[in-house]
Amino acid sequence: MKDKIKELESRANAVEESVVWWESKLSKTLDEYESATEKDDKEKMDELTLEIKTLLRRAEMEKMEMAKIESEINQACAEAAFNGNFSNSPRKKSDG
Repeated sequence: MKDKIKELESRANAVEESVVWWESKLSKTLDEYESATEKDDKEKMDELTLEIKTLLRRAEMEKMEMAKIESEINQACAEAAFNGNFSNSPRKKSDG
Protein backbone atom coordinates (compact mmCIF):
# COMPACT_ATOMS: atom_id res chain seq x y z
CA MET A 1 0.00 0.00 0.00
CA LYS A 2 2.74 2.44 0.98
CA ASP A 3 4.60 1.71 -2.24
CA LYS A 4 1.48 2.41 -4.30
CA ILE A 5 0.89 5.73 -2.53
CA LYS A 6 4.57 6.71 -2.92
CA GLU A 7 4.43 5.88 -6.63
CA LEU A 8 1.26 7.96 -7.05
CA GLU A 9 2.78 10.85 -5.09
CA SER A 10 5.86 10.67 -7.30
CA ARG A 11 3.70 10.81 -10.42
CA ALA A 12 1.72 13.73 -8.99
CA ASN A 13 4.94 15.60 -8.19
CA ALA A 14 6.21 15.03 -11.74
CA VAL A 15 2.98 16.42 -13.17
CA GLU A 16 3.18 19.39 -10.80
CA GLU A 17 6.74 20.15 -11.90
CA SER A 18 5.64 19.95 -15.52
CA VAL A 19 2.73 22.32 -14.81
CA VAL A 20 5.10 24.86 -13.26
CA TRP A 21 7.28 24.64 -16.38
CA TRP A 22 4.47 25.08 -18.90
CA GLU A 23 2.82 27.86 -16.89
CA SER A 24 6.13 29.74 -16.99
CA LYS A 25 6.50 29.01 -20.70
CA LEU A 26 2.91 30.10 -21.39
CA SER A 27 3.41 33.34 -19.49
CA LYS A 28 6.59 34.11 -21.45
CA THR A 29 4.88 33.23 -24.75
CA LEU A 30 1.91 35.46 -23.96
CA ASP A 31 4.29 38.33 -23.21
CA GLU A 32 6.01 37.73 -26.53
CA TYR A 33 2.64 37.63 -28.28
CA GLU A 34 1.65 40.93 -26.69
CA SER A 35 4.93 42.47 -27.88
CA ALA A 36 4.38 41.12 -31.41
CA THR A 37 0.85 42.54 -31.37
CA GLU A 38 2.16 45.98 -30.42
CA LYS A 39 4.65 45.77 -33.31
CA ASP A 40 1.97 44.35 -35.64
CA ASP A 41 4.31 41.45 -36.48
CA LYS A 42 1.81 39.05 -38.08
CA GLU A 43 4.37 36.32 -38.74
CA LYS A 44 5.53 36.26 -35.11
CA MET A 45 1.91 36.41 -33.92
CA ASP A 46 1.03 33.36 -36.04
CA GLU A 47 4.06 31.46 -34.73
CA LEU A 48 3.20 32.32 -31.13
CA THR A 49 -0.47 31.46 -31.64
CA LEU A 50 0.56 27.91 -32.58
CA GLU A 51 2.84 27.71 -29.53
CA ILE A 52 0.05 28.94 -27.24
CA LYS A 53 -2.34 26.33 -28.66
CA THR A 54 0.27 23.61 -28.09
CA LEU A 55 0.81 24.73 -24.50
CA LEU A 56 -2.93 24.79 -23.85
CA ARG A 57 -3.29 21.24 -25.22
CA ARG A 58 -0.47 20.17 -22.94
CA ALA A 59 -2.25 21.81 -20.02
CA GLU A 60 -5.37 19.77 -20.80
CA MET A 61 -3.31 16.57 -20.87
CA GLU A 62 -1.72 17.45 -17.52
CA LYS A 63 -5.16 18.17 -16.07
CA MET A 64 -6.44 14.76 -17.21
CA GLU A 65 -3.34 13.03 -15.84
CA MET A 66 -3.74 14.72 -12.45
CA ALA A 67 -7.41 13.71 -12.32
CA LYS A 68 -6.39 10.13 -13.11
CA ILE A 69 -3.77 10.17 -10.34
CA GLU A 70 -6.28 11.61 -7.86
CA SER A 71 -8.74 8.87 -8.78
CA GLU A 72 -6.06 6.21 -8.28
CA ILE A 73 -5.12 7.70 -4.90
CA ASN A 74 -8.76 7.70 -3.81
CA GLN A 75 -9.15 4.09 -4.98
CA ALA A 76 -5.99 2.98 -3.17
CA CYS A 77 -7.07 4.69 0.05
CA ALA A 78 -10.56 3.23 -0.17
CA GLU A 79 -9.14 -0.26 -0.69
CA ALA A 80 -6.75 0.19 2.21
CA ALA A 81 -9.52 1.43 4.47
CA PHE A 82 -11.77 -1.43 3.42
CA ASN A 83 -9.02 -3.96 4.07
CA GLY A 84 -8.05 -2.35 7.38
CA ASN A 85 -4.58 -1.39 6.12
CA PHE A 86 -5.06 2.35 6.04
CA SER A 87 -2.99 3.26 9.08
CA ASN A 88 -0.01 1.85 10.90
CA SER A 89 -1.40 2.92 14.26
CA PRO A 90 -3.52 0.40 16.12
CA ARG A 91 -7.21 1.14 16.27
CA LYS A 92 -8.70 2.04 19.57
CA LYS A 93 -11.48 -0.27 20.64
CA SER A 94 -14.45 1.32 22.27
CA ASP A 95 -15.46 0.05 25.65
CA GLY A 96 -19.05 -0.34 25.13
